Amino acid sequence: MREQISTTLPMPTLQRLSPAEKARQRREEEEVPALVKETGSTDSASPGMVASNGKTRPLPRTALPSDAFFVKVGTRLPPDLMDWLKHQVTEYRRRNPHAPRLTIEELLRIAIVDLQARGPVDKTIARYRATVSAS
Repeated sequence: MREQISTTLPMPTLQRLSPAEKARQRREEEEVPALVKETGSTDSASPGMVASNGKTRPLPRTALPSDAFFVKVGTRLPPDLMDWLKHQVTEYRRRNPHAPRLTIEELLRIAIVDLQARGPVDKTIARYRATVSAS
C-alpha cells in the first residue's frame, strides 16, 4: 500500500503544451546562447534584449504570418533522395536509441544550417551542377 505524504506546498497541475507554445519555448532557449555570443556576457540584459551603447533594445524579430515560428516549405524530391532521407532518420534512431527522435524536417534544417555555415553557396552549387551535368 502506498503512503500518502501531506504537504503545505501547492502542487502545480501539469498541462500539455501546444506545439506552437513548445516551439516558442525552444526558440527562446536557442536565442539565449546567440545573445551571449553577441554581447560576450550573460548579465548585461534579459534574453530578449541586446546591449548597445549602454542601452538595451529588443532583438529584431522576423515578421511571420499569424506569429508562426516556422514556415512550411513545399518541395519535390526524387524518390531516391526521399528514401535516403527516411533511411538516415531510421538509422540515426537505431544507432542512438536514447537520443531525441530525429525527423526529416530536423534533418533538412540541419543540412540548411550546415550549408549556411559554409559561407557563400556559389562553389557548392557549381560543384553540384558540375557533377549532375557530368552524369
